[in-house]
Amino acid sequence: MVLVGAWHGNPGRLVFLQQKAREGWAFQPPTILLKSVTLLRELGRDPPSPRTALYVVPETSTDIVQAESIAAALDATLTQSERLSHVSDRVAVLQVSLHERSVLEFQSAANREPLGPTLHVRDFLAQASGDAKRW
Repeated sequence: MVLVGAWHGNPGRLVFLQQKAREGWAFQPPTILLKSVTLLRELGRDPPSPRTALYVVPETSTDIVQAESIAAALDATLTQSERLSHVSDRVAVLQVSLHERSVLEFQSAANREPLGPTLHVRDFLAQASGDAKRW
């Protein structure tokens, strides 16, 4: 589960939770603090058709650790961009570019067209942050 915390009426923080068999819900790394979000409608694009799978792809080798953390939190497959040449257009990619551009982008695996919001990241916290009493 992803909880989206608001800051002045806009998305400000993403916190991931995982359901544990005995403990119930538990916070899981990472915590992502957002600067802003660009929606598809702001780009003049229509909503995409549903996708069947999500791959997390680091843009550069310096993004691998963060991409691994996001893939684990989303229970998604981590892969390299060049390995996606054979996948169908029904697959989505979460492009992790934190060191170069500080963004997370949802894209089509086939043509890299935007599929969802672009998340402009202010800070990426490797640890889980959350207080069950506040949610």
